Amino acid sequence: MVAVLVAGALVAYAKYRSYWDSIQRVDVQALVGRQPPKLNNAENILLIGSDTRVGQRGIGGSQGVIPGQRSDTLMLLHISPGHRRVTVVSIPRETMVPVLSCAASDGTTGQQAAPGEQELINAALNFGGPACTWKTVEAVTHIHLDHFVQLDFTGFEKIIDDLGGVNICLPVKVDDPLSGLNLSAGVHHVFGHEALAFWRTREDLGDGSDLERITRDQYLMAALVQGIVHSGLLSSPTKMLKIVGDATGAMATDTGLDQNTMLQIAESLRGVTIGSVQFITAPNVLWPPNPNDVEFKQPQADELFSAIQHDTLLPKAAKKTKKPTAPPVVDVTPSAAAPESPSPPPSISSLGHAAGGITANTHICQDRAAFTGPGG
Repeated sequence: MVAVLVAGALVAYAKYRSYWDSIQRVDVQALVGRQPPKLNNAENILLIGSDTRVGQRGIGGSQGVIPGQRSDTLMLLHISPGHRRVTVVSIPRETMVPVLSCAASDGTTGQQAAPGEQELINAALNFGGPACTWKTVEAVTHIHLDHFVQLDFTGFEKIIDDLGGVNICLPVKVDDPLSGLNLSAGVHHVFGHEALAFWRTREDLGDGSDLERITRDQYLMAALVQGIVHSGLLSSPTKMLKIVGDATGAMATDTGLDQNTMLQIAESLRGVTIGSVQFITAPNVLWPPNPNDVEFKQPQADELFSAIQHDTLLPKAAKKTKKPTAPPVVDVTPSAAAPESPSPPPSISSLGHAAGGITANTHICQDRAAFTGPGG
C-alpha cells in the first residue's frame, strides 16, 4: 500500500502538488531527539494504522464512540540497500514498553517519563502522537527510522476500494459485531469496509488474540501485494493518482518525507518482486504481570532488530543448498584455517523464518493455525 501511495507521485507531478497540501505533516525530528546511528542506506519507514473514530461513521461496531487514537496496527517497513528486498515487521499493539518523555504533538497532551514503569506501545500515539510512537520504537529496537506514514480507518477502506478489493480467507462463518465482519466460510473477494472488518476482527477467529490477528493480516497483505503486481496497477498513472488523491486526506507523514524522497522510494520499489517481500512478527512472549499483554522475547527480538539495523545478508555459500536432506543454513562456521574469524551473524531472512514469517507470494489460506474457528 505504501508502494502504491508513493508511486502515485511519479504520475502527474503538477496535480500531485494539489494533493500534497492535504497530507498532515509532523515535524518529528524536532520532537524525537537523538536517534540511533544510521549504518547504511536502507530505508526504515514506520507504518501506523490509527484507530481514531474522529469523523468516521459505522467503523468499529459498538466501539465507535472510543475517544482518542491508538496505533491499532504498527509495522516497520525496511527497504534493503540496493532495494532488492523488503521486510515488514509487525509489532503487536499490546507490547509493553518503557514510558518515555514525549512532548505534546499532533493535538496530544504529551507524557512524562516514568523510569521503571511500562505502557502498551499503542498508547504512545494517544499520549504523544506519531512522534512519541517513533521515539518509542527507536528506543526499544535501536533501529534508525527515516520516515513514518500514518493512515486511519477511512484511508484504509478507500485504498482497498481503489485497488479493486482483496482476497480474504475464512474457515467458518463469522458474525462479529465488534469488527462488523459478517461473512460465510470460504475465500471471499472483499472491498474496503469488509477488508477493514477482517483486518480488525479477533473474537470470532482462533483464540481471539492480537497475535493471531497479526498473522491473518500478514496473509491479507500478501494477497494485496499479489493483486497490485498482477493487476499492473503500478503502470497505470490514472489509477495510482486516484489512490493518492483518496488517501491523502486520511494520511499523515513526517516533514522529511517530501516529494523528492517519495519519488525515490517509489522508483526503488518498482523493481521489488513478490517473493522478496517478507512479513515477520517481532518475537514476543506473554508479559508475566498480565497474560493479555506481551513483551519482546529475548534474545530473538534483539537479534532480529540488529539484523535489520545492519541489514545483514546471508553469506553467498549459504544460498546454494536447497536439498531436502541438507540441514537449514542459518550461519556459516569459520574454516579451520582461520578459527579466529567470527561467524557471520544470522540474516533477516533466516531470523524471519524462525519467527514464522511469510513472503508475499504465500497463499492467503496456507496457515491453518491462523484461520481456525473460534477457540482454535
